[in-house]
Amino acid sequence: MDADRQKVRTQTRWVAIIVLAMGFTMGSSFGPAYHSAAGQLWLLLMGAGFVGALVRLRRLCAVRPSPRLLQSRPAQETKQAAMAGQGGIG
Repeated sequence: MDADRQKVRTQTRWVAIIVLAMGFTMGSSFGPAYHSAAGQLWLLLMGAGFVGALVRLRRLCAVRPSPRLLQSRPAQETKQAAMAGQGGIG
């Protein structure tokens, strides 16, 4: 399971590196298209989409805690039981 998550993280890292490298190396030839207001808006939307995709991939590979077999009692109930003299003995 851990190896699968690591594979997703590695692929995400490589996609980010490749996209950013392409953006920096091809920026001079594609730059004039982004000098207008519409071009700036498009660039902003593309950047937001890229960041959103990275966040989505991060959430996909996040570890979700397994459900517990025994649930712990809330702190308020434990405190009330201790004050009433029922501190779990009995």
